[in-house]
Amino acid sequence: RCSHRRLANDEGRKIPQSAGAAVRAAGSPRSRGHSLSESNRFELTARIASSDGLRHTPSGLPTLRLRVVHTSQQEEGGRSRAVEIETEVVAFGDTAKRLAHIPLGETARLSGFLDRKGVKYPTLELHVTDCT
Repeated sequence: RCSHRRLANDEGRKIPQSAGAAVRAAGSPRSRGHSLSESNRFELTARIASSDGLRHTPSGLPTLRLRVVHTSQQEEGGRSRAVEIETEVVAFGDTAKRLAHIPLGETARLSGFLDRKGVKYPTLELHVTDCT
């Protein structure tokens, strides 16, 4: 569902990009004491657009899927670029419970790691492990 989003490039044309292309890693691997192969973090400030509601896995773990919208200006190649993405994020456990209490339309700072959606679905998925 969220394999491609349209983003405005610096010339005003629309170009397709995967949702992950606009997400930047938070911090450098060396500053966290990890090797390059272990680094997998994202940080994103986004508006909560929709929620599937708090659910539970068969083992009882709380889980929540949200659609979020992010807009910002980013520097790339020495130029300012407008970034607009809408993507799905997933959270589990206490993080899912905290996110479930954020009203739709509110903005939250999300951080976590990237993974594929499943064995049969190599689509990028953002797993939220912390929110403020």
